[in-house]
Amino acid sequence: MPADQRHFLATMIVISMEHNVLVDSDFLIALYSEHDTNHRKAHRLLEILSQNETATLSLSIFVYSETLTVLAQRVSQKTAHFFMDDIREQGIEIIMDIHEVFEEAENIFRSQRSKNVSFVDAVNIALMRNNHFDALLSFDHDYRKNRIKLYSGN
Repeated sequence: MPADQRHFLATMIVISMEHNVLVDSDFLIALYSEHDTNHRKAHRLLEILSQNETATLSLSIFVYSETLTVLAQRVSQKTAHFFMDDIREQGIEIIMDIHEVFEEAENIFRSQRSKNVSFVDAVNIALMRNNHFDALLSFDHDYRKNRIKLYSGN
């Protein structure tokens, strides 16, 4: 990743927003992977988000782990390390205690008909339903089938 892009990500990775938004791995991976089909869209959404000033981004420990693993395997270890640094520097909340939603996530996972809904997705759905997030920042439209509002930048 070029140094100027690294600097851009470090300074733009959402300091604050208008809503309380939960973030999915696919958005983060697209943001850090120049070859991802959603890379430009992720940057556009990030620019929109960075213009607002009243709420925060959060992600589950599952999303954090999944993002790190995919970045390390598909992009580079160095990019995965940049991601870790950026999350910490920007103060983005990592939800580590999912005890309250774990059983619900299991039930959600069991109820899915699509093989494309992962357990990480089920955790996100449970968190969305239980933690009053305004929207989920993801490109995965399977969430809409579960009545989860996706962040669109509007």
